[in-house]
Amino acid sequence: MTGYRFGKQAQFGSGNYMTHDDSNVGVVVGTSNTLSGNRSMLVGNNNISIDAGVDNLVVGHSNHVSGSSSDNILAGRFHTSNMVAAAAFGDGCNVVYPASLNLGNYLSSKGVGSAQMTAVVVKCSTSDATPTELKTRGDGRITIIAGEAWTFRADVVAKEKAGGAEMAFYTVSGILNRTGATTSMPAAATVTAVHESTGGMDLTATADNTNNSLKLEWTGKAGTNMEVVATVYLTKVEVTTS
Repeated sequence: MTGYRFGKQAQFGSGNYMTHDDSNVGVVVGTSNTLSGNRSMLVGNNNISIDAGVDNLVVGHSNHVSGSSSDNILAGRFHTSNMVAAAAFGDGCNVVYPASLNLGNYLSSKGVGSAQMTAVVVKCSTSDATPTELKTRGDGRITIIAGEAWTFRADVVAKEKAGGAEMAFYTVSGILNRTGATTSMPAAATVTAVHESTGGMDLTATADNTNNSLKLEWTGKAGTNMEVVATVYLTKVEVTTS
């Protein structure tokens, strides 16, 4: 469509497509953009937000939001996302974790996701001394695909609920690799206990070959309700097709 129309939907530019279902609300500015989700805005050229995705803001060129993704911000070009509450900037990020921040500068030989920094927040709650894995929003894991290698580091904080005195702080660093179906740490991760209020608490970082993921596992204290949060920073390179 060339020109514009107002109401629940607004278009500015040429060659754009929006579903004409009156239940869908959105704004498209530029050329050759496609919007079939609800309450989203596309600005630029050849951006796509389709399927059940809602509340997405996409600015730039050839970005693609699909599935039931929502509340994303994609700015730049060639990003893809089917996650919730994530953001991508730069060139060619493949957004695979909810509530994550992604910065890309993709390898021309590999494309989307091949050279990327990702920051993702994981968390868990404990009330005893059972080792518990920290996971992403929606109980997900920090997974690695075939052909990827990472460096990672994490800042971890644990604190007792209801004003309790127990607390712990850690820094973690290491490497993770996946070749074919095998996920491994070529060298053991370094976990530094910056401070623990008392003994008996622990944090480990290992390769989970069963789930092809980085596993951060917290061991709390018996009879102590604690919340644990970690920000994990990943630098990724992908050298083969998964």
